[in-house]
Amino acid sequence: MTLTTIFGFWIVVGILNAVYSIVIDQSTDFMYGDDTPGKIFDHTLTAIVAVALGPIGVVISIIDYIKG
Repeated sequence: MTLTTIFGFWIVVGILNAVYSIVIDQSTDFMYGDDTPGKIFDHTLTAIVAVALGPIGVVISIIDYIKG
């Protein structure tokens, strides 16, 4: 595996995690009536960090999800 392949995989995993963080997390918040602006910012921030961290970001997202 070349560095480019690893980097590409890293970014794709990060982007998927970011999409999950914004779309799924946010919609469940709205479902339960929790639409505080801080939450939206929080999920967006989590998403940005997720892209940067790639697979590590997935682990952080799982922990964040469990933590609520």
